[in-house]
Amino acid sequence: MDRIITVDITENFIKHLADYIDKNYISRGADISRLAFVFGGKRPSLFLKKELSEKIGKSYLPPEFFSVEEFIKYIVTKKDIYIEIPSLDDYFTVYRLAQELSPEILKNKETFRKFLPWAKEISKFIEHLDLELVETKSLGSIQKVASIGYDVPESINFLFRNIIKLREKYHDVLNGKMTLSRGMFYLTASKVIENIDFNEFDVIFFCNFFYLHKTEEKIIKTLYNQNKAVLFFQGGQDEWSVLKTNYDHFSLPEQSSVPEQSSGTIIPSYRISLYSAFDIHSQVSTAREILKSIKKENDQDLDRTVIVTPDADSLIPLLCESSSVVKDINVSMGYPLYDNPVYTLFKSIFSVQLSKRSREYYAKDYLKVITNPLVKNLRISPGIKLNTTDSSMITRIVVHKIEEVLKGLVKTKAIPTGMFVDLTKLERSEELYGLVLDELGNTVLKIEKESLVQVVKQLHKILFFDWEEIDNCYTFSIILKSLLEFLSERSPLESFPLNRAVVNLLFGMQEQLQNAVFKNEKFEKEDIFTIFEDSLEGEFMAFSGMPLKGLQVLGLLETRSLSFDNVIIMDVNESVLPKSRLYEPLIPRDIMAQLGLNLLEREEEIQRYYFKRLISSAKNVHLIYREGGDRQRSRFVEEIIWNQQKEGNSLDTLPISTISFKVEVLPDKREIKKEKNVLDYLKNLSYSASSLDTYLNCSLKFYYKYVLRLDENESELDEPEAVDVGNFVHEFLNEIFEELRNTKFSISNEFRNHFSSLLDNRFDECFKKRMDAGAFILKEVVNHRMNRFLDEEEKRESEVKEILGLEKQCNMKLELNGETFRFNGKIDRIDLLEDDTILVLDYKTGNAKKMTVKTVVSDNSEMTRDSITRIMKSLQLPLYLHFIRNEFRNKKLDAGLYLLKEPKLVKLFGNKEPVEQGIFDKVMELSARAIEHIICKEILNPDVPFSPDTKNGRFCEYCPFTLLCR
Repeated sequence: MDRIITVDITENFIKHLADYIDKNYISRGADISRLAFVFGGKRPSLFLKKELSEKIGKSYLPPEFFSVEEFIKYIVTKKDIYIEIPSLDDYFTVYRLAQELSPEILKNKETFRKFLPWAKEISKFIEHLDLELVETKSLGSIQKVASIGYDVPESINFLFRNIIKLREKYHDVLNGKMTLSRGMFYLTASKVIENIDFNEFDVIFFCNFFYLHKTEEKIIKTLYNQNKAVLFFQGGQDEWSVLKTNYDHFSLPEQSSVPEQSSGTIIPSYRISLYSAFDIHSQVSTAREILKSIKKENDQDLDRTVIVTPDADSLIPLLCESSSVVKDINVSMGYPLYDNPVYTLFKSIFSVQLSKRSREYYAKDYLKVITNPLVKNLRISPGIKLNTTDSSMITRIVVHKIEEVLKGLVKTKAIPTGMFVDLTKLERSEELYGLVLDELGNTVLKIEKESLVQVVKQLHKILFFDWEEIDNCYTFSIILKSLLEFLSERSPLESFPLNRAVVNLLFGMQEQLQNAVFKNEKFEKEDIFTIFEDSLEGEFMAFSGMPLKGLQVLGLLETRSLSFDNVIIMDVNESVLPKSRLYEPLIPRDIMAQLGLNLLEREEEIQRYYFKRLISSAKNVHLIYREGGDRQRSRFVEEIIWNQQKEGNSLDTLPISTISFKVEVLPDKREIKKEKNVLDYLKNLSYSASSLDTYLNCSLKFYYKYVLRLDENESELDEPEAVDVGNFVHEFLNEIFEELRNTKFSISNEFRNHFSSLLDNRFDECFKKRMDAGAFILKEVVNHRMNRFLDEEEKRESEVKEILGLEKQCNMKLELNGETFRFNGKIDRIDLLEDDTILVLDYKTGNAKKMTVKTVVSDNSEMTRDSITRIMKSLQLPLYLHFIRNEFRNKKLDAGLYLLKEPKLVKLFGNKEPVEQGIFDKVMELSARAIEHIICKEILNPDVPFSPDTKNGRFCEYCPFTLLCR
């Protein structure tokens, strides 16, 4: 019987192996329970069991199945009882040994938290050395060169100078504790294998291995020489140098159960389709359509279909799309933690502890914690019997009311709001509980205030107060466990299938920390949080499913030894497939190569092998990749295309389907017709300069803002925006100039000092609670501009006699086209000048459209909305002059924009020449006609719909109603 067997790469490996067992054992009545099978992973054994069950057709004692990791540990435990060292203990051991043997490498990273990334890399490096049986002699040459100095950071040279001692001491420490790292398990197994008997097995089958570590080679070679092992490989030596190395190692000629092509290149018999997509969603939509076509041909074929997703980010969108086509889906690949609500909750808890100030919590971070979907739906028993739905409803209402209060959406008197919040004061707030009880009054729930107090206190305890006094990993682990148990019992974890997987993962990390060798070491709270997060970096959540039923969704490595009729592979792009680390963050590649550790090349070859093995044994292959930007299709795809072109002697042998969505282009203008009730409302509306200018800019925005009365939802926790600063400046200038009203206008030193002092006080009152540590920048900008404005005002002392009015509220009625309309406005300031001119001022903190009188009076264009916008630009100043015209009937009138950014006063009728009455009258007449046209011919015209004006893209970019226009 052949003991090294090569299976053609186009064959179904599991079926071939099952046929071999049937022919050589089952049909001969042999006891197959005395057979052992070792695969690279766990999944192939499930498929082999299924095949064997179908062949035997009755109950039987199965063979023993191992993954290679399990088999290595099985060997070691036959010699002695060892346990695998937890990862954190492993890294801490490296840290302590570095302190002892090579303290120089800890420079600028003296704490465990800072050294942790290095500890991971050093541990991984030692693991590679152990897996590949790198001897001390090889390390000695590295050590000698390091004494002179590699062209690397000096700290790495220090590491290499002590690498032999570090590795030996590392082995001694772990052996002394009867613990082993993964690499040490392999190393130990390779050392003891010659003295281990396997009398319980007649034959051990090593199935479909590709790259073998040196330790694996030694173990398998030993068992092979003892006539205990049968080796199954898949693929030929001509194409795969790794397989040739394996055969050379065993020093035997290749024995093939299936004749191979003489050229060594297998001509693929599968049908291949290529798809060029442009993003994740176009990829998953393509996969969905492929599944539909498979289902249409034969529903049972879905059980023989696999989707490979090398990029985990595609997984959830894929499942969402596939679930509409396929009922049974088994996922056997990891999904990253970072998007899961359980993990984000803990990250939020860490952030809020680090941003707190004394006993006060940063309000934004506090709200991130309590508004997490798991928290606000907690079933907290408030001392009365409630069902699950009612209990979580109470928590939601409490959380939402706290959020509304802290964001300033609900005005309160007794609850202090600002950037930071005192949780104890919040717990004592009668006003908060009153708001909650009012809301509960709209439901059938009846609950007392004392019960609500307990809800808030319990939330604060488990999410905030319990985390305040952490100073070691043991305390952290106990609090972590407590919260995990609380979430498991009281939160809607099961609403998302991955939540339970994350909780299990976190429980595992909690147990590690609780039992860690450094559990009682004192750490800063930030260090503990960072250690926890770093330990979870790269961890993946595992799905639970039915490996032998339904559509299989797998990562590339999970397909080892498996075959499917229909193969769909997504994200077949460079940097995704093959996916490899292009650099070693600690150990330079040339040093790794010198030690025989060509990890990059090895990793690419492994992925190429599994990719080709999977598609070669399929009937239908669908490869989907993304194009655009810096995305390139994988070299694996390029190789397939090149081989097809060579075979067909043509460049057009393999068509590529370009994926596109059917796009329905919306009309450029979304028009809203004016119903009778809207027109009636508009006739009675009191118009302002802002509403008229808004209509000139965009009639649809006018509709949203002044008809529907829509506005942005502002939060007092948000950073101040331009409009907030503008409102502050207007209020401040009104207050400070009230002191100069109806008196001789003068900017004295005393006034200047008072101006600066009041500005500081009012700024703190207005913004201090809403600003972070960078608030001083905004304050400096405001102070600078206000001081420059005051300088400009001082220059106007000789021009201004007195200030007549501030924040003057104005109302008037105008008869337009036979009907009377109301107007209102607020004038920032009215000055009486030395020449008895009345000057109306409007402060502008931002950019402003400035009307040019010369253009207005000389233009003879027909009166339209577009011509009014182009010529007059804004009706604000003319409307203000209409407001005060009757009050100051015998005075010359002028108006101006005070541009506070520059600062500069721009008068409507010019800054030097006196106002000519004829020009003034002409402007007033034209502005009145413009107002009449806008209201009567535009706003009240039922044939002119409200529609967006998209000519100014910048205007649309910052419009709060942009999404409503689509």
